[in-house]
Amino acid sequence: MNATAYDTIILNGTIYDGYGGSPFVGDVAINGDTIAAVGPLGQAAARHEIDATALAVAPGFINMLSWANESLIEDGCSQSDIRQGVTLEVMGEGWSMGPLNEAMKVERTRRQGDIRYAIEWTTLGEYLDYLVRCGVSPNVASFVGSSTVRIHVLGHEDRAPTPDELRLMQSLVREAMEEGAMGLSSALIYAPACYAAPEELIALAWKHPNVYIDVSAHLPRYLDPSIINFMNTRGRSKCLFGTNGIGLARCKEQFMELSVKDETKQAVLRDNAIKVFKL
Repeated sequence: MNATAYDTIILNGTIYDGYGGSPFVGDVAINGDTIAAVGPLGQAAARHEIDATALAVAPGFINMLSWANESLIEDGCSQSDIRQGVTLEVMGEGWSMGPLNEAMKVERTRRQGDIRYAIEWTTLGEYLDYLVRCGVSPNVASFVGSSTVRIHVLGHEDRAPTPDELRLMQSLVREAMEEGAMGLSSALIYAPACYAAPEELIALAWKHPNVYIDVSAHLPRYLDPSIINFMNTRGRSKCLFGTNGIGLARCKEQFMELSVKDETKQAVLRDNAIKVFKL
């Protein structure tokens, strides 16, 4: 029987397949840009062989809080992350590279540091297409930032949007989602995101899937059960909470420190704590 031929085989590596199981020693066969086989591949042959004995072989890592949005413009090779195994950059924590208006482009150009570039896009989708045209090593994805949407419509003002302004903000989120944004993100410890009332976040997010909200130091305010319940039950969104600046343990402490006397609300908060923090 003829041995199966591949382009490349990574031999005798300790394989972490990403499914959560125990690692195992085996081989990984590649054809073109596709993993063709995983396991003990016996007599399989390949044009290129890589001995991975005593080395780990794993899927590429995901940088879930990437700020490579400007550095990839300067150097698409992304060697600092690629050499650490990162193959997917997920951008847009609170701020995103679109949607932009002309005033935002002027402001962002003025604030550029060592990395200087012309802003040749307006929407988030156009920015991602721009990266592809420039040529980058990693895969890229992005949330649309609630701060970016807010600045687009309200500037840096500390006030609630009018109904017309809120509708415009919703349309910007909808456009970004249609262009491929993973969801809406909010870095709520920073201005102008901290100016947004919970109702504003609900209005922007609840019709769209995969919402990420970085609650951080504002945890008690933004873990109001009305946000979670409204978006998780009446809309298509899922509320996902992360931390930035304080650890998850402190988030749990802050959550449990909420002063709640009503028994019904206590039950809702308890259920949300289990859902959000896996208590």
